[in-house]
Amino acid sequence: MKQRTAESGFQLTAGVVKRAVQLAVSLVVQAVLLFASAGRVAWPAAWAYLVTYVGAVGLNTLLLIPKGAAATALIEERARILPERKWDRGVSAALVVGHVAMLTAAGLDYRFRWSPMIGWPVQVLGLAGVATGLAASSWAMLTNAYFSSTVRIQRERGHHVISDGPYRFVRHPGYGGYVIFAGATPLLLGSLGAFVPATIVIAAIVARTWLEDRTLRAELDGYDDYSRRVRYRLIPRLW
Repeated sequence: MKQRTAESGFQLTAGVVKRAVQLAVSLVVQAVLLFASAGRVAWPAAWAYLVTYVGAVGLNTLLLIPKGAAATALIEERARILPERKWDRGVSAALVVGHVAMLTAAGLDYRFRWSPMIGWPVQVLGLAGVATGLAASSWAMLTNAYFSSTVRIQRERGHHVISDGPYRFVRHPGYGGYVIFAGATPLLLGSLGAFVPATIVIAAIVARTWLEDRTLRAELDGYDDYSRRVRYRLIPRLW
């Protein structure tokens, strides 16, 4: 096997293709959930959500590619979607179920008007929140070469503590961005009812943050010292 070096360019490996397929399937599934539950495709807020999602993924990819072999390795790592740890399987399942329920509830709410309508100024605020959450998660990914989809110590890749970029402020900025994203999505989609499953998503993120932080303290060299320097896990000055 040809060994990669830091100077190697970005490579279109099987793992990279696998990740691209995963993201494409995710986009299609989200679109189907939104439009099928709404009973129509003429839903501007849903299109705004999907376009923002695609834009964030595309921009993130464009910023990753110049990192060359490091980008290839990171994308291949993110193609791992089956958790190794038993507790991570449960948390990951809760995240998926919560996200599916959030989009479905928003579509049904739009279709049947179960909850009071949210005005467009608040929806614009929600759009800004979704974009901000995705941007925060992308910043964390671009900074952290070990930004995995599952919780594991990547010893084969020389896993070490990352303390620059957004990791100067909180220990899990990617999850912080996901919290913002999940909280803003019901606003963008104009659905108060979608906040119910959104709380499941946020609760699962908080649980994963706590459990992952505990794992890193126990298993990753230098993380305990880092956690003393950066006190907050998810939200500055709060937790």
